Amino acid sequence: MKYLLLFEELKIKKTKKIFRHLDDGKGGAEAILGTIDDTNDITAGEGGTDDTIGFLGDILKRLVKRFGLKTKVKYIDSGSFGMAFGVGDNKVIKLTSNKGEAMIAKDMLGKKIPHCVNYYDVVVVKGYGVYAILMDRAEMFDSDTEEVVDTMVDMNISQCTLKEVKKRSGSDLGDNKIKKIVDDYIKMYKALTKNKVSLQDLHTGNMGYLDGKMVHFDMMGSSSYRDISKIKVKK
Repeated sequence: MKYLLLFEELKIKKTKKIFRHLDDGKGGAEAILGTIDDTNDITAGEGGTDDTIGFLGDILKRLVKRFGLKTKVKYIDSGSFGMAFGVGDNKVIKLTSNKGEAMIAKDMLGKKIPHCVNYYDVVVVKGYGVYAILMDRAEMFDSDTEEVVDTMVDMNISQCTLKEVKKRSGSDLGDNKIKKIVDDYIKMYKALTKNKVSLQDLHTGNMGYLDGKMVHFDMMGSSSYRDISKIKVKK
């Protein structure tokens, strides 16, 4: 099958996870593969999921070449609007169906904003209705850290004290560990607001650690809507 050959060539791992997320109705997988399907009339042409995955393989193959990356690619996860693929140890290709997210990433190219991941390139995959973002890969929170941060996201920043966060989260972590998480979150929050980075989509799925600092990625919100360069994938 075409998609199997492409994924073998790219050394893409976790392909079964893509099918599982699609079957489970996970938003990002549905958004990307649904967009690919809609723009190419795959289902209407009596094609199936295998064919849609084949188009995804075409896209990733061209993106790997465009970004000058090694061919080893690993599917990580899906969010609300897109799918993330790890490339090497420290980079991510994010496929998104959301133009606003792509535009914000475009605006951040070349900018060194504290407590944000670095963005390296943004393209629109012509003819597929999909945008691709190359950015740093952050380490996601462990479950204990996620519990504490998730509590603070729903709090006013002025309320984020060790005592209050410990009480509201019910965390079993020690005071020193909770205090570090609280301090890291406050530093990130203040840096983002100082640099006028949108906090519209700030949640634990879009945060992590990079080089010892808590960071935000996959921002949503207003942008300048500058043009995004196009990459064409042969059909």
